[in-house]
Amino acid sequence: MISILSFSSALSFFVGWLWWMWRRELAVSHRVDQIIRKSDQDTKQVVRDLGTALVKRLVGWIERVTPADYFKRVEAEVRRAGIRGPKAVRYWLLARAGALAAAFVVGVFVWGVSGSTIGFLVAMILVIASVLGPRLYLTSTIKKQQSLARRALPNLLDMLTISVEAGLGFDQALARTVKNMNGLLGLELRQALAEMSLGKTRREALRDAATRINVDEFGSFVGAIVQADRLGMGIAQVLRVQSGEVRGKLRQRAEEQAMKAPIKILFPLVLFIFPGLFMIILGPAVLHIMRVLG
Repeated sequence: MISILSFSSALSFFVGWLWWMWRRELAVSHRVDQIIRKSDQDTKQVVRDLGTALVKRLVGWIERVTPADYFKRVEAEVRRAGIRGPKAVRYWLLARAGALAAAFVVGVFVWGVSGSTIGFLVAMILVIASVLGPRLYLTSTIKKQQSLARRALPNLLDMLTISVEAGLGFDQALARTVKNMNGLLGLELRQALAEMSLGKTRREALRDAATRINVDEFGSFVGAIVQADRLGMGIAQVLRVQSGEVRGKLRQRAEEQAMKAPIKILFPLVLFIFPGLFMIILGPAVLHIMRVLG
């Protein structure tokens, strides 16, 4: 009986000791995991802070070396392209500089590995593409945004005309009309309304919006509204006339593009379609003549 009690006590002590050791090992492992996880988080935070500081330093350097007039021009172009934000221009210039640097490094590497004229040509093509590519992208995006604004302008004028004739003031009608509009036209008009609510006159706000959008039809509309406001004319009649004029200009632009279509399609016909037609039409005759003479 004593031996059984002794064995039970020893077994209980051994099991308790194993349980205590296992809990201690778990606590140590958990603490080590926390330390490793915190170390990884600290490392990521340090890397993130270093990257942010490097980007800020590069952006500051770009601002210092960039002329003020060029910076303003790029800011207007980036805004027309729909790239917005307090630091959009800085990051756009940084992206262009980064693309140029990457193309230069890759081009030098390709030239150094190949050591031939073809490698040099590839390097030059990469550098030229890194310079012209972002510019072409920005230009095409600006044209697309302006085209969308030009197409949306007649509907905007119709809605303004209906709202003004229904009894709303011009500012209230404009706010109601552009509330759900997207694109360059809606964004710039909403900013003009915000500037007007902060104390800017309607004339100055609309003219600034016309300068930012840089669309001739919208500039004519703003000029007519400013003139009507100065002379005390009825806004509804001016809006109706402007809607007809804008639609007429859009129709003339479409006819102009249609007249240019035959000239634009001439080069694809000569380069791609005519050779295929010549091969289909003259190919059997040429093969027959070669067979006879052969």
